[in-house]
Amino acid sequence: MFSNNILLEYIKNKKTIPIRLLKKNFPGCKYPYGMMIRLLLETIRLKPKKVVDLTFGEGKFWSCYKPEYLIGYDIRKLKWIIKPDKFIKAPAWAALYHIIDNKIPKPELIAVDPPWQQKTRGKGKKIRYGGKWWYSTSKMVGTPKIVLEAATKLSGKLKIPLIIHYKNRWVPNNFKVLIEVFWNPNLPNTRQDYKTWWGIIMPIK
Repeated sequence: MFSNNILLEYIKNKKTIPIRLLKKNFPGCKYPYGMMIRLLLETIRLKPKKVVDLTFGEGKFWSCYKPEYLIGYDIRKLKWIIKPDKFIKAPAWAALYHIIDNKIPKPELIAVDPPWQQKTRGKGKKIRYGGKWWYSTSKMVGTPKIVLEAATKLSGKLKIPLIIHYKNRWVPNNFKVLIEVFWNPNLPNTRQDYKTWWGIIMPIK
């Protein structure tokens, strides 16, 4: 099993974690996203019982750690790998108003992984985030930056941690880092040295 001490060594030395190392040490977990969620939470001894995932997708985040009550938000419903306890078809920024109106309970952790992957068409004149479908609706639901801003706003309002996976480091001025690390996601057609960022941040009271 992958040791938290090993993770801390990667963090201390600012090294990028290769996915192959996760797969080798987590034989019972199929999806690397779930491995990272579990590792990060265990390392800072965080065991949230109620979680809101603002970009739920297929639910891979929770394949190695399933909270007692998992609420998923997304702008479309996909075929789930991990089934949420409650799913709301809505953009990320809607969760704040649902909590205010008591439509969902206050969570202990927020998670977000905006569709930041860039794909080009033609000669690369137009960038599409997450593919053609996502790009065509992005003006309505928000760019990756708007999704991240909605997540940090919700975290700041509720004074609870936020776990993020993004292409770049994302830490607003009024937040502190609880844990952060880069990994090599081993995506198709990417450079060997390509890396993305994982972090758990907390609003400064």
